[in-house]
Amino acid sequence: MTSLATMKMIGWEQMLFGSILIDSGSTCSVFCNDYFLKDIQSSKTILHATTNGRFQDSTKRGHLPGFFQVWFNAQSLVNILAWCDVAKHFCITTDTSIDDAIFVHVTDECALRFTMVENGLFLLDKAGMAKLEASFNSYSFNQVATVRANK
Repeated sequence: MTSLATMKMIGWEQMLFGSILIDSGSTCSVFCNDYFLKDIQSSKTILHATTNGRFQDSTKRGHLPGFFQVWFNAQSLVNILAWCDVAKHFCITTDTSIDDAIFVHVTDECALRFTMVENGLFLLDKAGMAKLEASFNSYSFNQVATVRANK
């Protein structure tokens, strides 16, 4: 028999597999779901990440359309965008007196909203996920914005 706690954990794992987390405590961006990535290839280097007393080696990298190259490891539990990696490419803002959210400004007109969920993690919301998926074919949010502007 499966306990309620186990069912909740399985539900969280399934949700996290299809979500993207922004994390200020991570030092590397690692994805477990290849759906989000293009051009996954073996890397010449190995990422040896240590978390919660465990370690995990990643040997592949892929391109997250609209963003940058991230590590890919199917054994990871969640798709993580490290705040430090995102901040190298985009402006990040938050004001919790207004909204429990983190905004990643991918263009002047487009900000992706990462919403705080019940456990305190910040996940890309549904509207942001739709914007990300729209960028898959173009590889960039700028190209998506240009196509929309020309319609």
